[in-house]
Amino acid sequence: MKIVVQGWVGFPHSICMVNMKHIKAWLENGHDVYFHSLAPLHSFWKDRSEVLRNDGYYRKIYQEMKEPSTTDYYDVLVSLSVPLSKPLYRARKSVIFIVAEYNRLTSAYMDLHGGIDQVKGIVSEYDEVVTPSQWSAEALKESDILGETKIRVIPHGVDNYKLTSFSALRDRLCKSLSINASSKILLCIGPYTFNKGIDQLLTIVANSNRKDITVITKNVDAVYKKNKSYLDLLKAVTKSGIQIRYVGDSLTEIEMLSLLAGSDAYCSLFRAEGFNLPVAQALSLGIPVYATSAPPIQEYTSNSSKEFLVDCQSILGCINGEMLRYFEVNMSDASNKLGKLLDHLDKGCREGEYEASKYGSRLCSWNEVSHMYLN
Repeated sequence: MKIVVQGWVGFPHSICMVNMKHIKAWLENGHDVYFHSLAPLHSFWKDRSEVLRNDGYYRKIYQEMKEPSTTDYYDVLVSLSVPLSKPLYRARKSVIFIVAEYNRLTSAYMDLHGGIDQVKGIVSEYDEVVTPSQWSAEALKESDILGETKIRVIPHGVDNYKLTSFSALRDRLCKSLSINASSKILLCIGPYTFNKGIDQLLTIVANSNRKDITVITKNVDAVYKKNKSYLDLLKAVTKSGIQIRYVGDSLTEIEMLSLLAGSDAYCSLFRAEGFNLPVAQALSLGIPVYATSAPPIQEYTSNSSKEFLVDCQSILGCINGEMLRYFEVNMSDASNKLGKLLDHLDKGCREGEYEASKYGSRLCSWNEVSHMYLN
């Protein structure tokens, strides 16, 4: 097939990474991929657009992507970007990716495009809207942007890595970040934004009175800046005796895998998400996940992976001047589930425990989900 893609490549933003995963899968399956680079959300991101060019994992993309032509006719056009873009090329089928984290698209999102009418106008020019979860699909319907355009849920994929020595990765991680080998290593990935809920995680960990915990917070300084609230919270947590390791560098695919697989558990006490890709990848590796028991991760967590999921309450609250629905964890249950997780880790279970079939049986590979876009 001839596939033309409109979007971003080259820097570590979630939409950009999803785009690159799809392109890589299409190329590996013998499709011809033509790429049109769209302007990034923020102008300063242009300076970071080559961050991943030297990552060997993505080398095939840069070697085999072609320049599209407005005179050609393609089988499928796929657009993944923010702001949204109208289809710029002719194709038999056109697909636009949109994701909502809260119960509807925010006013800020609409304003970015000049208002809801402009968003509707863009969407109307596509055959199909693709979104990664049923939660996001319902939010897009509530946002009243679809009109006659069909919507389809296609989840994000995971990489089916076969790792043989988690202990070696853990030892390497402890050495590189100066972590005591006896510490319980909890990893969280994402910027310090309200929806990610990192403040909830750090507060609960700080109140646990455990001195044998190290929390790794992974941000991407090239895309998201640390703010004062985040730095103040880190200082407060550190005073409680919890060890914090901040990683802000742009890591390669293999480095990110090593960070995830080397940690004892992945943590995400989120308030609102459209899919939560790090949780999915952790589950695919069989790594215990301590997270909010809420949409959308309920859509792909199997019963065996829910042991450390935290009860929560759906809240309709004011965020940046508008009423949006999100999830607040039950602090008592969060404390209990953290204790349960730490007891589990105290048993020293690592090698042989991590089987994708145990934790990630409801997940699809990038190869599978990329094929869905073409049907």
